[in-house]
Amino acid sequence: MSNSLDKTKFIQQFEAIVKAIKGNKAKVEARQVEEGRKRVRLIGQLKELMDHQRRYVAVVKQFKIEVKRNETLLAQLKSIT
Repeated sequence: MSNSLDKTKFIQQFEAIVKAIKGNKAKVEARQVEEGRKRVRLIGQLKELMDHQRRYVAVVKQFKIEVKRNETLLAQLKSIT
């Protein structure tokens, strides 16, 4: 009788361990999915920020060209007057 009771107890403990492992696995998989979504979102933000940076650099470059042009025109205006 004791042997049968021990086997039943062992099986119940083993099933509890398996259930806990499955629960942990589900949590890890859910976290992995969420991290994947977060990664995709962050990659999108990075691309958007890089695009803003490219446009900013282009505008600054154009601004420098216009400043030089303005300085040249001012120098020409001063030499005329």
